[in-house]
Amino acid sequence: MTEATGSSSNMLQSVVLVGMRGSGKSFIGKLAAAALGWAFVDADIVFEEKHKIGVRDFVRQRGWPAFREAESQLATDLLESHSLGHVISFGGGVVEVESARQALVEYSNKGPVVHITREEQEIIKYLNEETDRPPYGESVSDVLHRRQPWFANCSNFEYINPVDIRHSTKVDAQGDLSHSLHPNIERVRRDVARFFGHVTGQHPNLAPNLVNNKRSYFLCLTYPDLTPALSDIEELTTGADAIELRVDLLHSPQDPDDLSPYIPPVDYVFSQLAALRQHSDLPIVFTARTTSEGGKFPSSSSAEAFELFHTALRHGVEYIDVEMAWPTNLIQNLVSQKGQSQIVASYHDWSGNLKWDSKVVEDKYWLGESFADIVKIVGKANVLEDNFALHNFVEQKRASGAKPIIAINMGFEGKLSRVLNRTFSPVTHPLLPNKAAPGQMSLAEIQTTLHSIGQLPPLRFYGLGKHPLRSLLPTLFNSAFETLGLPHHFELAEDKSLGDLSTSPDFGGALISSPFTLDVPKLPLSPDSSNIGVVDTVTAENEGKKLTGENAEWQALRASILSRLPLESESLDSALVIGGDQNARSAIYTLQRLGVKTIFLAENSSETAHQLLETFSRTDLRHLHSVDQYPSNASSPSIIINTSPTSSINLTPFEKPGGSPGTIFANPLGGVVIDMTFKTLTPLLERAGEAGPRWKLVNGFDVTCEQVFSQFYMWTGRRCPRKQIHDIVKKASQDELLKS
Repeated sequence: MTEATGSSSNMLQSVVLVGMRGSGKSFIGKLAAAALGWAFVDADIVFEEKHKIGVRDFVRQRGWPAFREAESQLATDLLESHSLGHVISFGGGVVEVESARQALVEYSNKGPVVHITREEQEIIKYLNEETDRPPYGESVSDVLHRRQPWFANCSNFEYINPVDIRHSTKVDAQGDLSHSLHPNIERVRRDVARFFGHVTGQHPNLAPNLVNNKRSYFLCLTYPDLTPALSDIEELTTGADAIELRVDLLHSPQDPDDLSPYIPPVDYVFSQLAALRQHSDLPIVFTARTTSEGGKFPSSSSAEAFELFHTALRHGVEYIDVEMAWPTNLIQNLVSQKGQSQIVASYHDWSGNLKWDSKVVEDKYWLGESFADIVKIVGKANVLEDNFALHNFVEQKRASGAKPIIAINMGFEGKLSRVLNRTFSPVTHPLLPNKAAPGQMSLAEIQTTLHSIGQLPPLRFYGLGKHPLRSLLPTLFNSAFETLGLPHHFELAEDKSLGDLSTSPDFGGALISSPFTLDVPKLPLSPDSSNIGVVDTVTAENEGKKLTGENAEWQALRASILSRLPLESESLDSALVIGGDQNARSAIYTLQRLGVKTIFLAENSSETAHQLLETFSRTDLRHLHSVDQYPSNASSPSIIINTSPTSSINLTPFEKPGGSPGTIFANPLGGVVIDMTFKTLTPLLERAGEAGPRWKLVNGFDVTCEQVFSQFYMWTGRRCPRKQIHDIVKKASQDELLKS
C-alpha cells in the first residue's frame, strides 16, 4: 500500500482517480473538479476520441491485450500532459499493466492518487447487469479481488463513495449517476469538497479557530457504534470546532462484547468514519487511546495502531492523536507521510503525581514539540492549585511562541483547567452515553464559566433597518446564544445609527437591513461585500475598534443552491435572476462564484439593469426586459432566483404555446428555484413545483435561516444550532401560511 503523502509542494498537482468500473470515479471526479474549479478528464472518453472507436468495439476488434497496451500508454501521456489543475479518472483496468502501475506509483510521490471505493456487493451486482462495456471474460468478483492490491499500492489516498447506486434512476458505465434523486445532495457535495480540498492542499480542512489561535473545542464521541447517533451529530457538535473519533471505544456489533484485549477491525473503523463524514464536515481527531493512558487500545499493539493511523491519513483524516510512548521510528515514519493532516502528540498521567513545574512535564512537552503540530499533556488535579500551576506552564510556553498546547487536569478538581484551556478543549454533550474522561464539561458549561470568571465579556448585537422578519430576529439569535452558553444579547435598533452604537465597548456587531444596506458609513469591507456593493452584516473585533462590513446574503444563497442542486449539474450553463433590487446584486454575485456561464437578468428598468451590468462587467450578464424574452435558443436555466420584493409575479411569461412547462423549466436535470419573498408558496414556486420533483423550491424563510447561520458564525466564530433556528423559522412560516 502506498502511504499517504498529502499534496505536493505544488498544490495545483492534478488529482488522479483509480478504482473498479462502477465505483463512481466519473461521478466523484466531476464533483471534485467542480469543487476545486479544475477541469475533469475521463480517460475512457479521451481514448475513444484518440482512436476514433468505442472501448467495447476496440476490444471486440483487437482484443484485451491490445486495449491494455493502448490504455497504459494513454495513462502515461495524460499524467505528463495534464499534470496540473485537472481531475483525471482512469479506467478500472489501468492497473492491469505493470508500466501503468509504476507510472501511478511515481505520480503518487508528487500528487494525490485516490482510490475510489464502493461496497463490493453493490459493484458486483451493477457490473453483472451492465452491458455498455466489454465483458471481462471472468467473474467480476475475481477481477475485483485481483485488482484490489494494485489499487491500494498505486494510490496514496482512498475515498469511499457515499452514493448508493440504488438512489439513481440510471447509472452509466463508469458508475456515474444520471438524473439522481439522491436524498442527501448537500452531504455528498460537501464531503467531496472537504476531502479533495484537504488532500490537494487547496482548502485544508483544519479548525479555523485553532489556526487563528482562538479558543477551540472538539467533541469526544464515546459510542461503540456511531450508527444510532448519526441523526444527532448536528446537535451534538453545535459550536464545536472538531470531532474526536475514539477508535479504542469502537466495538463492532459482529464481535462478542467480552473480547479483551480488543482492537476494532480496520474495515469497521473506516466504515464508521465514512458514516460520520456524511453527517458532518468538521475536522476529525482520530484517537486510539491506549490502556496505559486511560483508554482501551492495547498498549503493546503498535503495529495495529499505526496501521490505523496510516489508513486514517489515506482517508484524509485531519488530526491524528499519537501518544508519545509509541516507538520513535513508527512515529517518524507517520509524520513523514502526514501531508496536510496534523499530528497531536499526547501524554496522559492518571496517577495524580504529575507536577506541572517539573522536568518531566518540560521534557514531555519538548518531545511532543519535536515531531507534532500540537502538544497534548494531561494530568490529574488533586487540589485547586494544581490548575494554577498548569496555567503558568501554558502561559510560559505561549509567551515563547511555542506550538499550540492542550493542557488539562482530569478529575472534578481539574475542571478549571478545562475552562482555561484555549486549544482543542475536549468537551462532552448531554446526549452522549458517557463522558470520555472524568471532569469533562460541555461547551455551554465552559462558556458560562468563562463568563463567570471574567474571561468572556458579554457583547450586544443589533438589528438595524426594516427586516421583513425583524420581530423574529431577537428570538433567533438570543436562543442560539443561550444554547451555546454565550452571554451575548441581540436587540432591534431600527432607528439608531451604526455610528452611535458602534462606539460602545460592548458592541459586537450588527445586522443591516433595508434601507441602510447601501448607505453604511465608510467601513473596511470584506472582498465579497466590496464586490457586491451591499453590506448586510457588520462585525467587530478588538472591543469594537475594528469594524468590517460583510455580506451574508450571498453565502445564504450559495448554501441554499448547493444543498439542492442536482448532483449531476457539474456544468452550469445559465441562470435567471428576476428583479434588479439590491438582492439582485447578491444573487448575481452568487451565480458568478458558482461558475454559471451566462446569467440572464429580467428587469423592467433599463437604468437599474445598466447599473448592474456595470457592477458585474466581467460576468456574461444579459438584460431582459421581461421573463418572456428569455431566448429560446439559450440553455434552460439550472437556477432561478426571484429577488423582487413582491409576490405578485406575472405567470404569463412562464406559459409557452403548446403547454407547460415552458423553456424556463425545460432543463432535464431540474434545478433550484429561489423566491426571496416571505411566502411559503409563491406563484413562481408553485409554477416550478408543477414542472416536476427535480425542481427544488426555496422561499424567503429558507434563505433567512442560512443567513442567520452565516451571521452567527461571523459574530461568534461558532456554528449555530441549525435545527433550533429551523424550527423557530418553520413555525413562523406556518403562522404566515395560516394568515394567508
